[in-house]
Amino acid sequence: MNLSDYEKLSLAILCEIHTALKLSDNGLDSKFISKALDTGNEWAISSRFGDYLGFKDSEHPEEVSFVYNVLDMWSFIEEGVEALTDEERVTLEEKAAPLGKNPGFNGFDGNNETRYLSIASFIVSDPHAFGGRFADRYLNSHSRRVEKYKRMYEIFEPWRDNYPSRPLNVDELVKLLTA
Repeated sequence: MNLSDYEKLSLAILCEIHTALKLSDNGLDSKFISKALDTGNEWAISSRFGDYLGFKDSEHPEEVSFVYNVLDMWSFIEEGVEALTDEERVTLEEKAAPLGKNPGFNGFDGNNETRYLSIASFIVSDPHAFGGRFADRYLNSHSRRVEKYKRMYEIFEPWRDNYPSRPLNVDELVKLLTA
């Protein structure tokens, strides 16, 4: 969704009126729309309400799809780590050093990857997103992550398509974390 400045202003005013009249209980969530506008995440409006409103183009921008894929990948990684035995955790720590000790999604660089950080923050602010796994995390990694996540996802994507109903094992985790 590409909105002009005028359209953003109009929507912001309409959201204020909608909220003041307490119409959110009976229709569109004007607080959500305002938040999407305020944070530059207009894509979320078409994502959430596109089918309902009959939008013709409700596909996510490339950066949004990438962040969703990264969060999905990290959900699998963290679930895999949680399922490891103590012995397997030691193996992971040794083979994937220094990232193998308690690996977890730590966001994007706030100085150089601000768009990705904004998208991730917006997505995880929904308490239902990814089962709340990433809620309340500090997502500024203070170092660039996009290229690393791309390498990791390149390995993960084929697994995702044919994923067995089990957590990632130590060897798979090592392969991802050392990508």
